[in-house]
Amino acid sequence: MAMSIDSFMMNNVKSLSHKLQRDEAGGILVNYDIQGGSAAFVNLKVIQTQIFVSAHGTDKSDHEKTHEICSLTCAFDFFMEQFNQLYNQDGNLVIPFRLVSTFTSIAYGSTRGVLYTKMLGTPLGNFSMPLLDLQKLPREDQIILKESFIH
Repeated sequence: MAMSIDSFMMNNVKSLSHKLQRDEAGGILVNYDIQGGSAAFVNLKVIQTQIFVSAHGTDKSDHEKTHEICSLTCAFDFFMEQFNQLYNQDGNLVIPFRLVSTFTSIAYGSTRGVLYTKMLGTPLGNFSMPLLDLQKLPREDQIILKESFIH
């Protein structure tokens, strides 16, 4: 597996922290928008899983307004030695859900660690992304259509 941080952006958290809503203990309330996806690099026999995270806080005086704190995109390349066994009769890639679950778990957990490390030394240094409940992932094979292959 290879990992890359495709992008990272963090606003000035110290100047933002006084504007953000806090919980009873005084901690900043953070909301996360987390998305993921997969791509197939067929010539390299690689399945890539990407995780995109955007963290934002709610304005303490205007609860309709949010402030973006940071965003992070990580890509994880999983080399598949038996890549050819994943093709179906239509030429699409079919990734068994257990493999999808494993890739997602590795990618998500690693992204949590990267984000946590990037936030150290800021007012959000003790925050981390929520844990991923693998039981809530779709329990079906993922199909990557041949039209979307990256050669």
